[in-house]
Amino acid sequence: MAWRHLPLFPIQNSCRLPPNMSDLWKRMFEDGKPSSFRNSTASARSGLAKESSRNSRADAIPLVRDRAIVTRIKQTPFCRLLPKSFFIGPGGILAVAFDGFPDPLLVLKEQIDKISGSTLVDERPESVWPQTTFAALKNEDATLSLEQLEKLVDICRSLTTRLHKIRDKVVISEVSYVIFSSRSLESLVFCADFPLHEVDKPVDFVSDAQKVLVNGAVTESLENPAKNLKEINKPGHRIQHFRNYASETEVVIFLTEQQELIEVILEFSKTVEKLFPGIYEFLSPDTLHCILRPIR
Repeated sequence: MAWRHLPLFPIQNSCRLPPNMSDLWKRMFEDGKPSSFRNSTASARSGLAKESSRNSRADAIPLVRDRAIVTRIKQTPFCRLLPKSFFIGPGGILAVAFDGFPDPLLVLKEQIDKISGSTLVDERPESVWPQTTFAALKNEDATLSLEQLEKLVDICRSLTTRLHKIRDKVVISEVSYVIFSSRSLESLVFCADFPLHEVDKPVDFVSDAQKVLVNGAVTESLENPAKNLKEINKPGHRIQHFRNYASETEVVIFLTEQQELIEVILEFSKTVEKLFPGIYEFLSPDTLHCILRPIR
């Protein structure tokens, strides 16, 4: 078993399963444990104290309930996410859009819907198609001027050419089941990474329906800054949205190991910080991810 951790945050029982959990794992996963297991306390930023009991038996209960989801994850073949464009989203967030979820990941999402039934929460806009938020405006009342937005659009267009050079590099070999205490996933209560089914050629076919959704969102973001300025400056989706306490269960795709993608994102971040120092705050590269499906 490969152990993975978030370097910014302490890890509980990093070398063995937490107390009272071994028997639960045996019952949950007859065909083996997850490829890695991660249990971290809430970050100092959230100011919340977590007792050790939160990191033991209580956190295993959702996985018992969602064992069928884990089985479907392991039956899903390796996939490839195709980076499409940088874009500016609601509240001025900076993000990467991918062409769409490849067919096997869409099938997995549908299977999760059927398995979870009425207990499943609704899809969120950021889980309908694959996207990765990596920066947000620093202050709750911050807004962008038209000049700033136009410059951000120029950066998006310029560095999207870098994304296209690594279009075949983002291979997805595992999916993670997380319980978070911040939407950025910089603070996690629980995380287990499950391997996808290994195949010789990762699947990258994206349906026309997914492409239409992504193309529409990216075009709207970049084509007419003056028209979009009011929408982008609406309240919400500032850095507090991502880092303040919130708790939910999700199935996600971490992009931590996608070094070439991370390098391009960091180049974008440095360019923005140089042009607009102190306006944006950037999320940890160690927790960048796409949301596959919110669970509860």
